[in-house]
Amino acid sequence: NLKSVFVTGEISNFKNHYSGHMYMTIKDEGGAIKAVMFSSYASRLKFVPENGMKVIISEIFLFATCVISALIAVMTGSSWTTIATIGVALVGIGTAQGYEPGWIAGAIISGAYFGDKVSPLSDTTVLASSSAGTPLFTHIKFMMVTTVPSFIITLVVFLVVSLMHDETSALRAADFSNDLKQTFNISPWLLLVPVLTAILIIRKVSAIATLFIAAVIAGVFSLIFQPHIIGAVATGMTPDPTAAISFIDGFKGLLITYYGSTAIDTGNIALNELVATRGMTGMLNTVFLIIAASTFGGTLVGSGMLQSLTDALVRFMYKIDYLEAALLEGANLIRVGRAAFKKD
Repeated sequence: NLKSVFVTGEISNFKNHYSGHMYMTIKDEGGAIKAVMFSSYASRLKFVPENGMKVIISEIFLFATCVISALIAVMTGSSWTTIATIGVALVGIGTAQGYEPGWIAGAIISGAYFGDKVSPLSDTTVLASSSAGTPLFTHIKFMMVTTVPSFIITLVVFLVVSLMHDETSALRAADFSNDLKQTFNISPWLLLVPVLTAILIIRKVSAIATLFIAAVIAGVFSLIFQPHIIGAVATGMTPDPTAAISFIDGFKGLLITYYGSTAIDTGNIALNELVATRGMTGMLNTVFLIIAASTFGGTLVGSGMLQSLTDALVRFMYKIDYLEAALLEGANLIRVGRAAFKKD
């Protein structure tokens, strides 16, 4: 059973048979496999395959979506950022594969919120541990007791739904890939940024230090590998890989990238939404909400109102306990009385 396997490659020797079946070869640099798409599936395709088209064939899309969203949220410390960036792309991919939008959104949100809650870079996680006076990683450790089992159950559900999906999950990726390569300088060296961030997290470096170091490293790598993008952000012009960038434009572009909104025109609308960012200003609403909540909470504690509310709630709970005890005792007396009546 090879259902839980991703196959990525280029279509060749494509033949659309008069019976409705489609015959082809999926190949890459390392090999090739013969493939057939039967008419019952081919009739539901949203595009016509052709030679040279790059495709991805998978049967665990929802499962993979949930895992990817969780990993991105752990690395960024933000569920909202994950949903608004990689989540947008995954919705498009899943829709093209025939999945219901509700299932796709559920997988993205489940993974993003799990990653956010267990990330030492998350503002809410840091705030909760700081407010309780608990070490950050101790707080995360005890959250794992409830979050990990629920996440595992969620993954099992998405895996089962993915395996039961009855449509061929093929998508056209050539245009998307070409636009990325034409706009950005794609290099394996760029993976060093998330890898170093993961190392800092594993070594339990403080959240502020990790965020600062990761941001500085990301800025340096941006200047090295994507200078035309930084220049375009600074000048507001279309990225030109051949254009030189001045020190002033580089410095200005980095600052805008850190704190402001950026939009890069890649020629692909879906890709534009994916690479668009809002910087630190995009999180100001959340920051203001946290400040307001902390101020309100401090007022409740300092004035004694929180203690009064807690005492009133405790007294109410005691009354409920007494009522339950009285009801149980009454039930016991009735049962004993019935038993005595029957004996007489």
